[in-house]
Parts: sequence; C-alpha cells; structure tokens
Amino acid sequence: MNDLEKVGFLPRLAAYLIDIFILAVAAFLLGLIVGLGVLISALSISRRTLYYASNSDVEVLAQALAFILVVTYWLFFWTKWGQTPGKMVMGIKIVSTDGSPIGLPKAVARLFGYWLSGLALGLGHLWIIWDANKQGWQDKIAGTYVVKVRPAAAIVPSQPTVPPSYGGPQVAPSPAVSRQPWAQLVIMTEPQQGTRYPIGRPQIALGRDPRCDVSIRDDIYVSPLHARIWGTPQGYVIEDAGSLNGTYVNRQRITRQFLRHGDEIWLGYTWLIFQLMP
Repeated sequence: MNDLEKVGFLPRLAAYLIDIFILAVAAFLLGLIVGLGVLISALSISRRTLYYASNSDVEVLAQALAFILVVTYWLFFWTKWGQTPGKMVMGIKIVSTDGSPIGLPKAVARLFGYWLSGLALGLGHLWIIWDANKQGWQDKIAGTYVVKVRPAAAIVPSQPTVPPSYGGPQVAPSPAVSRQPWAQLVIMTEPQQGTRYPIGRPQIALGRDPRCDVSIRDDIYVSPLHARIWGTPQGYVIEDAGSLNGTYVNRQRITRQFLRHGDEIWLGYTWLIFQLMP
C-alpha cells in the first residue's frame, strides 16, 4: 500500500545484527546448559553403567537445539508482534503487502526466503537496495514489506457528544441520531472473519471483555474495554477508551474521530471495517 513507509537496507541490517547478537548470547547460554547437563548425567550414573557421550553426540544435540532456537525466535516474534527485538529497537516492523499483520504461513515463507538468500551469498538481502518497494527475496516470496512504525499521534476532531461511561445507563438517541443511516462493523480477521455487528444502540463498546457489544476474546492485544462508538447528529464517532495498544483508524492512532463509510479500524491485531448502510 502506498501509505506505508517502507524501510531500506541499512536500518534492516542494523536490526538483523542486533538479533544475531541476541541469538549468539542465547546459543552460548544454551551450550553451557547442555554441557552442564551432560556432565551431571555422567556423574550421576553408576560405574557399571557409565556411558561417556562422545563429542559428536554432544555436538549433534547442541546443533539441533540451536536450530530449534533460531527458528522459534524468528517465527515467534514475527507472528506475535511483526517485530523481532532488533526491529523493535530500530522502530520497524513486518507487515503483509496490504498492511495487515503476517501470520504463520507468511512467517514460514519468509524464513525460507532467508535461507535462500543465504545460499545466494546474501544477494537476496542486497536486493533491498535497488528494489522499488525495498523488498528482499524473503519479502518477495512471503508477500511482505518492512515498514517504519509510526509514532502514536492522537487525532481529535471537533468535540462530539460525550458518551455514557462503560457499563452505565444508556441514553435515548436524539431524533437527529435516529435518522442516521444504519451502520455496522465487519470483522476481517480470523477467527471471527465475516462477523457483522450492527450499531443499533446509542453507544457500543468494543473490547476483550465478554460484556462488550463487540467482544474480541481471541486477541490478547485488545484491552478489556478498548474503544467505544456512538452516534451524534454529525455522524458516528469512535473513541479510544484508554487501551494499552491504542485504536487505529486507517492506520493512524486516534483518540477520538468521526467515522466514514469504509474506514478501517484496528484493535490490536483485529481488523474491522465500518460500513454505513442506506
């Protein structure tokens, strides 16, 4: 998407070197643990049954654990946050080409791209330098971009009517609000993809709490009460309810904002579309 600020080779290289350093430290500690474990096991066995593990056996075990560590590191951080610790430090993250978070299939494809780039002596990584979309081979294969994480910038339009507090009494809509077109929210991400929530009340609550009108229980990055939507004579308004990870409309973090037909709303990793129905 054109509104994504794609990141070039040098910031990505810096993030990669940070990750390699973290993995090297983790692998060193893992090697110490394996060596200590082998030593303790050997000392705990009786002399008649004493088995001395050969150096090759220990090396195979260490290499297998190191491989599992590396694969788990990349896949875990990519699928959970779209960022490894190195990318977090550099303020960049991985997204799909449509701007949505990547899932496990794309993460696996990206890891395969890393391996392929390594076989080609790093050519796949250098590809970022001259590619129009700043994509390496891993990005081409998985359908991803590496983009700059935008700072939280609150967008506060003209002050609309303040809604009632969460769990409090609901107020009757004014005649102007009642004449608004009927609206709905459509969830676009699994496991609730395609679920529609009509906005038929003066205010609806969105969050992980089951008491919310739009309850998103499968996304741990959604706060118990994450956001509210309510109607005013000028239109529908969305407001962040003090969530931990913020509310985003069309990829901009907001505090309070009027909604338009087709607006994209992100709560954590959950993507919703706001629709006005005639």
